[in-house]
Amino acid sequence: YGDFKAMTSRQTATSILGGTVGGVFQAVVGQPFDTLKVRLQAQEGKALYKGPMDCLVKTIKNEGPLGLYKGLTPPLFMAGFLNAVLFTTNSFMKRLISSDPSTPLSLPKVLLAGLMTGPVYCFFLTPVDLVKSRLQIQSTQTSVIYRGPFDVISKTLKNEGARGMFKGLTATIITRILGHPAYWGSYELVKRTLNTDPLAPPKVYQVLVAGSAGGIGFWTACFPFDVVKTKLQTQVNDPKRKISSGTWYTVQRIYHLEGIRGFYKGFLPCVLRAAPANAVAFFGYELTTTWLNSL
Repeated sequence: YGDFKAMTSRQTATSILGGTVGGVFQAVVGQPFDTLKVRLQAQEGKALYKGPMDCLVKTIKNEGPLGLYKGLTPPLFMAGFLNAVLFTTNSFMKRLISSDPSTPLSLPKVLLAGLMTGPVYCFFLTPVDLVKSRLQIQSTQTSVIYRGPFDVISKTLKNEGARGMFKGLTATIITRILGHPAYWGSYELVKRTLNTDPLAPPKVYQVLVAGSAGGIGFWTACFPFDVVKTKLQTQVNDPKRKISSGTWYTVQRIYHLEGIRGFYKGFLPCVLRAAPANAVAFFGYELTTTWLNSL
């Protein structure tokens, strides 16, 4: 608690604003790849798409280029808030475990701070992810259930109750517990390797390369459970169409129907998204915080 009070309002505001800018950059750059990832992950039975390229071609052909940006509204409007929560929580965790705030954390402590950040972040992330995913899987070739983000929220609350907004929470927490240490650890490792002076602000290319490494590290570590999360969140609570009853059942079902490969559906567009999206996310954060700290 003492460490929390020690974080000044200026430091908190800097983390929030930096996270906001980074989040908006990430949402705009990464959304087309994320749409392909979610559509491939949600497939079950007779596949509508043969692979990432087929999904891309069919989406543009049937829905136009804007089809790749379906579900953008929730992450775009919430990206600032979510990234503010992410970066501010991580900053707090770093301060919490730091014995000397004036010196950079060791990499093991960076990993620990990333591990501690995940579960807190998931309670904010899960409802936004659910709305985004349910909008993304809709296309002109499938039945359109939702007219927009607020319609998703309204129908989910009506049909599934408040708990329905947190469907996939367990899988999301597992995803972040596995992914966040790799995310923050990869970013710090690459950034420190490229920038040998810890007191000097990193150069633009160093942030971009380190951010790319962080994104790729994150998804490589946790992708199978992201597939599980997508399967859970894109289910509509219809007794006639009940697919699974929980995280572990979904894991077993994916393995039974598709084997190990089933846990890597959409991995290619995800990794292609991870590099640029997280590069600009960290760039936005570092650019904003460096500028604010110089005022």
